[in-house]
Amino acid sequence: MTEQERYQQDWTSYGYVPIVSAAVAWRYTDFHSMLDVITDIVRAEAEMWMKPRAGMEEVQVLRDKYRD
Repeated sequence: MTEQERYQQDWTSYGYVPIVSAAVAWRYTDFHSMLDVITDIVRAEAEMWMKPRAGMEEVQVLRDKYRD
C-alpha cells in the first residue's frame, strides 16, 4: 500500500448547507493490520465489525435485530 492509498479524505454535509466538516482517516486493508488498541475495542464493544457480512441475508437479519 502506498502513502497515497493509505490516507482517505471524508467530506460530510447535512441537508442543503455547504460542507461542514472534513476528516482524514487511515484505511486498513484488514482487521489484523490495525493497532492493538483499536482491535481490543472492537473485540470488546463492536464484534460485528470484525469481518464482513456473509451476504445480504445476514445483513437483513442484523437490520431486523437492531432496528429501532
